[in-house]
Amino acid sequence: DPGRYVAGPAMVLATQVIGHAHRGGKPWYYLDDGLYNSLSGQLYEQARYPIGLLNPR
Repeated sequence: DPGRYVAGPAMVLATQVIGHAHRGGKPWYYLDDGLYNSLSGQLYEQARYPIGLLNPR
């Protein structure tokens, strides 16, 4: 089952930043999606996703 290997490059996830904070001198951003939903490949399959901004405010 090729699954994510074949379909992954064709996908785009659009999500919202719903909060932010600074911890230990680093910015943290909270999304309305996460590791147990659309980004689970990062947790379970060591996948890395490129990140970009559609509407930087």
